[in-house]
Amino acid sequence: MVKFIQDAMADSSKSKRDIISVLVKTMGRYSPERSHEVVHASDVTKSDFCARQYILFDLLKIQRPDRYIAPGLRATFDVGNATADLVRNEWAAEHAIGNWECTSCKQVKAWQSKPKPGCAGMGNCNWRYEEVKFVHQPSGMSGSIDLIMALGMTKVTLIELKIMKVEDFDKLIAPLGEHKARTRLYLRIVAESDSPFKQWVDVEHAKILYVSRGFGKKNLDGGGQILPFKEFDVMRDDESVQPYIDRAQSVATARATGTIPIKTCESLNCSKAKACPVRADCFSGAYSG
Repeated sequence: MVKFIQDAMADSSKSKRDIISVLVKTMGRYSPERSHEVVHASDVTKSDFCARQYILFDLLKIQRPDRYIAPGLRATFDVGNATADLVRNEWAAEHAIGNWECTSCKQVKAWQSKPKPGCAGMGNCNWRYEEVKFVHQPSGMSGSIDLIMALGMTKVTLIELKIMKVEDFDKLIAPLGEHKARTRLYLRIVAESDSPFKQWVDVEHAKILYVSRGFGKKNLDGGGQILPFKEFDVMRDDESVQPYIDRAQSVATARATGTIPIKTCESLNCSKAKACPVRADCFSGAYSG
């Protein structure tokens, strides 16, 4: 009998377990947080953003601590990511423009539509969509675009994908404010980047595509069919996203000048400070501001 079957049977003989306990053990775990070294668009749009925290991480030479993700939240994240992958790699693949990587031979093809079958290794390539990253100048803020599509215009369109639970999707009549703000920020990041690809991107207009986790609702844009999609147009508005640009710039300026941003928390007892991994250092008196 092959060894892995023997091992599995030996393990099962120790104690009988139900399926849920196995899933909970597998799914509920700590995951590494994204490095603070790069400021991302999704960071500056959060209410708890703190430029001082970034600089303290630099000075203390530490990374953000790992975060525990409970099984329920893990399932939410994973199902959402899997749905977004379906949109990019299957449902919208014929119109998707971006970077593509073969999971078999690892070759990468940049800024194009989905490559045709044919692999440098054996068999056919399994092409998977990779988000295109743009870096804002001069703040250095990074923005990775969920999806870029050729929609019959002279330039390609940025798409922000949002996977939404059924009850929220059913009530949705306009894009949520936070999603509209982040999409506008992406438009500005692309427009003010040094990417050679931006010349082919519509930097004045983008779309938000909401995808329901359920069956969907009747969609007049889809000919009255029941569809799990709702799309909204978003126009560029630089003034509205200037505060986010300022947040990213404050980190870049502090790093360039060797200064430390002032505290944004009044005391260790505020809710924002309680969740901060460098709160003790921040209020220790060892750092200015």
